[in-house]
Amino acid sequence: MGLDMYFWAERVCEPSFTKEKDEFTDQLKDSFAGKILGKFPPQSVTYEIGYWRKANAIHSWFVEKCQGGVDECQRAYVPWGSLMELKASCKEVLADRSKADELLPTQSGFFFGDTSYDVNYFDDILHTVKVIEELEASLKDADQITEHGTPNMNWVFYYQSSW
Repeated sequence: MGLDMYFWAERVCEPSFTKEKDEFTDQLKDSFAGKILGKFPPQSVTYEIGYWRKANAIHSWFVEKCQGGVDECQRAYVPWGSLMELKASCKEVLADRSKADELLPTQSGFFFGDTSYDVNYFDDILHTVKVIEELEASLKDADQITEHGTPNMNWVFYYQSSW
């Protein structure tokens, strides 16, 4: 038991994409799922982009910034601008560790892990930066970033925890 945290990117499929057969659909065509896909092609594809375990400071940030302070393990939409804000806060904490309690405070909770500002805390902060930067790089490589530096309209991001 403990705080498990997930971050997903969801790509909303374009009509031309949903009508094309792909390997996945071909593999499933004789299964129940394949029969459903044949009648109702996928409307989106979801990718797990990040996972944390007991990174309570990151969880607290998502709860406050994206869930309106409500922590009921619900799936929450994460705006791109908020994600960039999280990355900036993490980088600031890594550059000046004395800002940790101010910018990304730990949160206690049932099985939420340690609330110390120790090596594990800073590893979680670094991991968060890597997750966001890898997402940015992947979207840029796939030409999915607009001229304004935001993902195109086909992408939506979500956070959810389980504890």
